[in-house]
Amino acid sequence: MSEQQTLALLRKKFHQGTLDREKLIEAASHKSAILKAVQYALDGSDIRNIVIEADRIYQTLASGVRMVWQTDDWGAAPSAVFAMGAYEPNETALMLALARGKSRFLDIGANIGWFSLHIAAVLNPHDRRIYALEPVKRTFEVLAQNIALNDLSDVIRAFNLGASDRLGELCFSVPKSAAAAASMIDLHPDWASEQQVCSVTTIDTFLAEQAADKIDIVKCDVEGAELMVMQGASHLLSHDRPVLLLEVLRKWSRAFGYHPNDIIALLSQHGYACFGIGKEGARPITAVDEDTLETNYIFLTEAHIAERSILKAFQAP
Repeated sequence: MSEQQTLALLRKKFHQGTLDREKLIEAASHKSAILKAVQYALDGSDIRNIVIEADRIYQTLASGVRMVWQTDDWGAAPSAVFAMGAYEPNETALMLALARGKSRFLDIGANIGWFSLHIAAVLNPHDRRIYALEPVKRTFEVLAQNIALNDLSDVIRAFNLGASDRLGELCFSVPKSAAAAASMIDLHPDWASEQQVCSVTTIDTFLAEQAADKIDIVKCDVEGAELMVMQGASHLLSHDRPVLLLEVLRKWSRAFGYHPNDIIALLSQHGYACFGIGKEGARPITAVDEDTLETNYIFLTEAHIAERSILKAFQAP
């Protein structure tokens, strides 16, 4: 019997007259002690408060961003912040620096909106637009809640879509307790997962349909399908030439039949150079090998002069 059911049952017994008031309050007090433990856990974390409502729980972060917290999804950003105190601080700090003052951000594999929600605050306040793509329905629903919770519906346009090198529908494997790890391939065969058919498009097709203005900065985190996404974005890469942040893991790309160096080679054809983001900051990377520790990479062209200066001066928090 769950804690919720136990307290509800005791309360029901009290109202039926089969449990006295003192015993109910004593039992409730024991259960509410967890709140003090949670309060202690916030010390030294990026969480400023946790709001518990009848139909949802959400965190307010040091940045002011509010995020719905599904406590049974340990792969989501709020669970990571609660456990570790912060979520991707290096990448977030660098992306905020690179995005500051820009107008158009494309969030591919937006999940519940960590980057979209944070970057919204630093874009040009007079001309800002974010396109957030998330294929998994239940994750997309939380993304939509987070956008509304932060009053950003006029800035962030969310789409229940995935990105690839083709249009149509693809089956995604979605871990039940870590929806952020959803992928077009079952990357976690030992985890309990569900299969979900999701709509996918190419980035070039999507942006043409949206009649989107020039995209300034892109984040792409799609659990191994990054190469296919870039293959479907040749017009974006050749014409808009945005700053790119890609998360690329060798083990995930291997499952898709390619190597991270294939992405570096593809983007180099469009004039992009690769920089790895690690604990010490950023460094140029011409090729990924077995000794490469970084899994997040920034790609810049020669025209990104200001951004190269930011990258050179960047020090991890």
